[in-house]
Amino acid sequence: NAQYLRAAANRLKRLVLQLNGPAIRKAKHDPELVAEKLRAYEGCVSDVLLDLSGGNGKMIDVEYARRFLDHLVPKLPYFVFGVAGGLCPETIDKIAPLLNEFPSLNIDAESRLRDEADHLVVERANEYLRAAAKMIARHARR
Repeated sequence: NAQYLRAAANRLKRLVLQLNGPAIRKAKHDPELVAEKLRAYEGCVSDVLLDLSGGNGKMIDVEYARRFLDHLVPKLPYFVFGVAGGLCPETIDKIAPLLNEFPSLNIDAESRLRDEADHLVVERANEYLRAAAKMIARHARR
């Protein structure tokens, strides 16, 4: 409930809401309907993670994500936005165009950093972090 979320947000530094595929489909893929629903979380949630893969490692559709970010970021300035979906050391550069347009964008990765038994592979996570840091550094120089 909203009171619980507000109390949790006050105790925590950041609270992230995952905006996943089912939520987008329920809003008929309409960024304005999504913005309308997200407004209810103002003051409760600090960040919104656009993750259409739902943690399944499906690669992010950068153009689709851009369509939503173009609409949501200016209309909902009180949220910090992030993206996820199939990110790993080999795919991290695919979201570089989004960082050019949305410099404060957060990035998230998990499923492609795990093995078949669903255990985090620490070396793979470290590779991802190094690749992400390089991409962010290249972006910061622009």
